[in-house]
Amino acid sequence: MREEFGLQHRYDSSIDGELRYSFITDTGIRYIAYFLDMSCYGDVFQNIYTFNFESEHNTRTHYDFKVANTIAFIIDKFFTVNTNSLIFVCDSMDESHMGRHRLFNKWFCKYNDGSLEKSDKVVTTKDYTICTSLITHNANPNKALAIMAFEQQANPSFYTE
Repeated sequence: MREEFGLQHRYDSSIDGELRYSFITDTGIRYIAYFLDMSCYGDVFQNIYTFNFESEHNTRTHYDFKVANTIAFIIDKFFTVNTNSLIFVCDSMDESHMGRHRLFNKWFCKYNDGSLEKSDKVVTTKDYTICTSLITHNANPNKALAIMAFEQQANPSFYTE
């Protein structure tokens, strides 16, 4: 485990269910982080998950490095337990998609120990823009299938059908 993930540098997270975590910041804001199985979108999405995190009451917050470390710790834990793939989506519904995507890229560069690969795409539909990333574990035996699923998910028709 990296030093950045030490308890003094992150919040203590608890498991609230299968692939669902929560933690409370020093200012009392409760965050929920969760992974969702994407297999409902078709066979090509087997062993692919999407990830999201949010404050419980959509509270706007200032940057907190311990939140970043906690999210990175949770994602690291996900990839330590399995070699599945993860799709991260930032949509433009609140006009903050580019900032979230840049922040996620910064976190990936900071925390990736070389065991993960990332691909990025920007998808534009009639109604919004989506910045999306695929993260695969280097040991994933189904990496080609994950890339195929990501290409399908990065097609604008995926969001309009």
